[in-house]
Amino acid sequence: MVTKKTNASGDASKQATLLDHSVLESLRDLAGGQHLDIITSYQSFAEKAVNDLEKAVAENNAAEVLAIAHSLKSSSLQLGATQLGELAREMETMGLDGDLGSAGKVMQQMLVVSQQIQVEFTDYVEKAKVAKD
Repeated sequence: MVTKKTNASGDASKQATLLDHSVLESLRDLAGGQHLDIITSYQSFAEKAVNDLEKAVAENNAAEVLAIAHSLKSSSLQLGATQLGELAREMETMGLDGDLGSAGKVMQQMLVVSQQIQVEFTDYVEKAKVAKD
């Protein structure tokens, strides 16, 4: 997803974002004030899941990769972290097939995307709190 952002000189520039803000707005509409708590809970869950997934990949444990990736995929997609969810889907398929041959490469992509998602969620939560006050 690409959003336009106006810089200090008033020029519209494109800023890539990994979050689907329409999903976050729907969550806000459904959960009201609880949506920020849901997001921060997801952030903790996702951080642990990515770390656990990295360990499972290093141990070549396909069953663990499958279980962790499935949970991460579902949660990420529900909260608008689509790219992370799609990478988790790839890992889930590898775990299901019992073939982790390219899991290291996907894991490296996942680590980068996960860090970016964490930053974007933190920014979203901080801006939402400021707007609420």
